[in-house]
Amino acid sequence: MKNLSRRTFLEKVGVGVGASALAATIPSFTNTNVYEGRKLNIALCGLGRYAGYLAEGLQESKYCKLAGIVTGTPAKAEKWQKQYNILEKNIYNYQNFDEIVNNKEVEESITWQLVFPSGAVCTSTSAYNCGIDRFFATADDGFFELKPAVSYGPFKGRTSKSELNFPDINQQATQCDEIGKVLLDNKQLPSHITGEEGLKDMKVLEAIYKAANTGKKVSII
Repeated sequence: MKNLSRRTFLEKVGVGVGASALAATIPSFTNTNVYEGRKLNIALCGLGRYAGYLAEGLQESKYCKLAGIVTGTPAKAEKWQKQYNILEKNIYNYQNFDEIVNNKEVEESITWQLVFPSGAVCTSTSAYNCGIDRFFATADDGFFELKPAVSYGPFKGRTSKSELNFPDINQQATQCDEIGKVLLDNKQLPSHITGEEGLKDMKVLEAIYKAANTGKKVSII
């Protein structure tokens, strides 16, 4: 097992949407009943709950496969290696990353307001200790709601006019396949996948924390 820091590993292989693509020299497992072409090899960084969902999705994925893992827990590395037949050379670890749970600056909850140029105001709360799984938006002419909204489905929703019906799919398998097809075809990823939208999110998050620390309104335009 190669011992790397988390930062060094991510710099070496690149990371996106919680997963990184390993070199294409790693052989693919072929399912002749579904897809016989080349697959995109994925390494999962951090083997928590969501990584488990991704791993399940990758077992159903047509264009991607789980080829590597990054974890600071040897027992997890051993368990995942056996469960998903991961090559020893594709197992990595990072030092001290799990100590973040001892960071006293990690917030339990935070509330903020976003004021848009149009005059619209968004009042939001994010919390680690609250089990609400709902998104609700209202406007002059109606409303829409998702409940559940941020878990892993099946999703349900409604508007002021009708119910919303969504197909019950494996989100992680679908996500991996749609990204994998683009990469395997050497096409340009859309902006919401490349990280551009994520960068916008980070600017908003930085402004929220700055406003909380200073007690002043922060402009991000």
